[in-house]
Amino acid sequence: MNVPVPDYSRDLRTHPSKLRLAIARTPYFDDLDPEIAKAVDTAIGVLSRLTAGVSEVTLPPAGFLPGDPFSNLRAIEAYAYHAEWITKSPEKYQRVTRDTMPRPPVPIEEGATFEAVPTRNTAPFDVFGLPTISVPCGFMSAGLPIGLQIIGAPFAESRVLALAHAYEQVTEWHNRHPKLNTV
Repeated sequence: MNVPVPDYSRDLRTHPSKLRLAIARTPYFDDLDPEIAKAVDTAIGVLSRLTAGVSEVTLPPAGFLPGDPFSNLRAIEAYAYHAEWITKSPEKYQRVTRDTMPRPPVPIEEGATFEAVPTRNTAPFDVFGLPTISVPCGFMSAGLPIGLQIIGAPFAESRVLALAHAYEQVTEWHNRHPKLNTV
């Protein structure tokens, strides 16, 4: 589908009070780490004061969780596509495709294997084809950064960027940096 490219610079000046905020808690907040949940809820509070209103919504299942109606179909299609290669070279496939529980970021040494990278809260939006951005919204007690994911309707990149920009204008998280260990 061809859609005209908006003037993103102009759209960043969109006043956030013209935007509405919808929160899809299930399944994205299920089993969320308490520190992450607190930071995200605080960020939602900031956004609710900036926007025209907040509502709770339920998104259709994307087939990423057990019990989703599309989960079995997705698994069958994935198996059919990868069957030959996964049989010949199973070491090339990562557990991340099977384990999507949200948890704090992992040390680089662990993350380098891609075994521990949770995708439950990000992968569905690729399937839906929705514009998504992550903005900083805090740090865990261990010093690891926390990101707030903002998702928009199809082709609503301008609104996603405008809301992210408005959030960054009233918070300082984007100016803070985690402490890095040097070897």
